Amino acid sequence: MKAIDKLLKKADEQLLDKKIVKSGSIENPKAAAIAGFGAMVINIGISPTLAVYKDKNDDIYKALCGIVGKEFKDTIGVSVVLSTKRFLTKAFVDASVALKIMARTYKIIKTDD
Repeated sequence: MKAIDKLLKKADEQLLDKKIVKSGSIENPKAAAIAGFGAMVINIGISPTLAVYKDKNDDIYKALCGIVGKEFKDTIGVSVVLSTKRFLTKAFVDASVALKIMARTYKIIKTDD
């Protein structure tokens, strides 16, 4: 959990920067997409999940990349992260958990979607 604790501030920044949170609230479909990321990784793997999110939920994809990129850029370098699929999977799942925790701190608005 310590690894995720370190990501919470970055997750909150990404929610705001990518405009996933608007006026202090988040729409229910976005909250559900954030919550479903980890399960999707377990079911179909990291590469297909990232492809689906890039296509269907680009703002969430960019938020996750922003968290992962900021966390590992200074410590070990992008080439090392990209060369190890297991490490990359853990990094994105941890980022998605942090994003989910921070998303739940905002009011969730139900929409007709």
